[in-house]
Amino acid sequence: MSIITQVEVYVRSKYASEFWRDFPYHNLDHTVSVVDLCIEISNALKLSSKSCELLTIAAWFHDLGYSLSYTQHESASKILASEFLTKYAYDETNIQIILELIESTRVDYTDQKNILEEVLFDADRGSIGQDNFHKLGNKLRREWIIHDFALFSDHGWNALQVNYIENTKFKTSYSKEKFEAQRLINLNQAKKICLQH
Repeated sequence: MSIITQVEVYVRSKYASEFWRDFPYHNLDHTVSVVDLCIEISNALKLSSKSCELLTIAAWFHDLGYSLSYTQHESASKILASEFLTKYAYDETNIQIILELIESTRVDYTDQKNILEEVLFDADRGSIGQDNFHKLGNKLRREWIIHDFALFSDHGWNALQVNYIENTKFKTSYSKEKFEAQRLINLNQAKKICLQH
């Protein structure tokens, strides 16, 4: 069994817990979406199989830390990934790359250092270029309320959405070509919604 398959089986088993019922957004569906986009972008950019492997493993683990901490989930995800990969004697240098990739998904991490971090950035924030952006956004808003993370009025939430789409730009050439048009559609929709509230 490949390391990617072992990681997938492990992460899926963790997300099968009842614990995740209170996570309408950061759940298995989101994680699978990020994994799939990482693979799609990696293939389109013709990255090496090793690069794709590192990205895929990082994508599987990147939000699993929510099971330990809502506000410090990246740090918790890194601990879970390191423990698992060390147990399976994965190469230490590659483990460090994966931990750096997980760290790069922090919302305040804006200066991606390399193509791998750019791919994961685009995959993790891929919803801005999807036609279900607003539906997913409502799930995130509900999750923030459940976990007492943030509470917004309708206008405040919609203004936040406009700001998020405006200031989140795709990094890779493939994502720009494939998803930028929908990002702009989502931005215009968000602005219209904001004006209505």
